[in-house]
Amino acid sequence: MGRVILDSSVLLALLDPGDALHASARQAVSSMRHDGHELAVPASVLSECLVRAHRQGGSDTAADVEKAIDRIAVDVLPLDRRIARVAAALRAQQKALRLPDALVIATATATGAFAVLTGDKRWDGVDPLVEIVTPHEE
Repeated sequence: MGRVILDSSVLLALLDPGDALHASARQAVSSMRHDGHELAVPASVLSECLVRAHRQGGSDTAADVEKAIDRIAVDVLPLDRRIARVAAALRAQQKALRLPDALVIATATATGAFAVLTGDKRWDGVDPLVEIVTPHEE
């Protein structure tokens, strides 16, 4: 099938059972995998997740997070000139869009991804590929 790009909000939710998006992220990712899609993140998302891990527990925690990401079989895609150009154009058009977010959407666009999964409601309407993951109602 195709590739689905994960934003850091979804990837972090997958890794943290206490995250408000955990169940929704698991369900969304499971559905995408069931439909035959591969999961990927731009290298910038991996970096965001590792920064958080370093802040919470240092290099051992970061190594554990990286192993967990490997276990859920998420490809890490390099950022290149083409992605940088698409991100710059997105950022120029959407002034409220932060550069890290633009890089995620640009990675999806430039690599022909099927969708982008995020928990960030501010991305709504930014690009047709974006799918917002919301917490399940308790």
